[in-house]
Amino acid sequence: MVNDNVSKAIADSGLKQKFVAEKIGMSEPTLSALLAGKRKIDVDEFFKICTVLKMRPEVLYNYEEQKEMV
Repeated sequence: MVNDNVSKAIADSGLKQKFVAEKIGMSEPTLSALLAGKRKIDVDEFFKICTVLKMRPEVLYNYEEQKEMV
């Protein structure tokens, strides 16, 4: 669920995965595995992604629900 929300938020932001990966100190293949659900996201990575996307953690965590409310 969280991986899906992060993936959708990155896609919706218009940012490239490579850019996000570099900003959070992760390789692009590792980020891709995370977004595909092949790897679990840890709390530190989640907060770094929130910073890059300029989103509050609770908004990103509930991203799909937030979009449906609009």
